[in-house]
Amino acid sequence: MLTRCVEICPGAWNAMWGLGKARQALGEHVSALGWFERALTYEPGNPDICREATIEALGLGKAEKAVMHARKACEIMPDNAGLQANFALALLLNKQGNEALEMIQKACRSSPDDPVNRNVLAYISDIVAGNQPYPDTI
Repeated sequence: MLTRCVEICPGAWNAMWGLGKARQALGEHVSALGWFERALTYEPGNPDICREATIEALGLGKAEKAVMHARKACEIMPDNAGLQANFALALLLNKQGNEALEMIQKACRSSPDDPVNRNVLAYISDIVAGNQPYPDTI
């Protein structure tokens, strides 16, 4: 039905987002990223679409796309610690370890009680310290 919605109304970004989420749930990550990116052409200021595109790009190992989408999400919502953590992971995937560490530290300052951000900080710190290799996907 969502595909039919896009056929009827080619600019229906919300149907595209729904298709991206459906493909994501089915494990069809290349297709999911494609739908999120298509939705962004119609709704570029939506941080939720940017977040989902970032997540898919991270999982697919598409570092430059992950950085692009994560940066855009943080421009839209600069004080969102979750988006900052995603941006840190995108930077890490792009082998920008020091920048990733700075971004996750910023996220931890924004939301000091968030256990996910603390785990991401430990993960990034370990890689930047040379204890683990940089990841190919996240």
